[in-house]
Amino acid sequence: MDDYDMIGNLHDLIEGECVARRTMMHQLWTTSRQKESLWLQKSKIQWLKEGDKNTYFFQCTAKARSRRNLIASVMVDGYWVFKLNGIHNTVYDYFRNLFNITQWSQPVFQELHFKKISLYDAFNLKAPPSVDELKDIVWSCDGFKALDLDSFNLNFYKKNWVMVKHDLFVMIADFMITGKLEKDLHGSHS
Repeated sequence: MDDYDMIGNLHDLIEGECVARRTMMHQLWTTSRQKESLWLQKSKIQWLKEGDKNTYFFQCTAKARSRRNLIASVMVDGYWVFKLNGIHNTVYDYFRNLFNITQWSQPVFQELHFKKISLYDAFNLKAPPSVDELKDIVWSCDGFKALDLDSFNLNFYKKNWVMVKHDLFVMIADFMITGKLEKDLHGSHS
């Protein structure tokens, strides 16, 4: 893979080299997903062996959380309402009235001077990030985040940056132009 990257830096890869590089990249990604799946299965096996421990500590924690989340009473017009049915009706009426308001005034912004950016900066907001900016973005994110269940997490991209940076840059640049993210480039499925 490194050989093809070095050749690609010297000149454009010919079709056979591109196909070989793509095949190697696919094999690398598939192997990475299989390794990730193996670790996930091992963690599930460990959970099945040890199970959830329904301990006294767990029960106390669950009860404390339940008490913390309980609304035992509410004050309405200076009076306390304690009964569950009364609390329910009070909350329901409050939100029903809140969302039925027909008269409301839209705020008016007079003599507010908002800062403006230059045309150059506005144009650059739409430009795709450079490879260095893209690397900074990937490195600043949690490595275990992924687009969906069938996607590679960011640790994959960090570990294989030399191999994937060009493809990732092209994918982001295409996205910035078309607004569409190509599914095959962010998942293990082909």
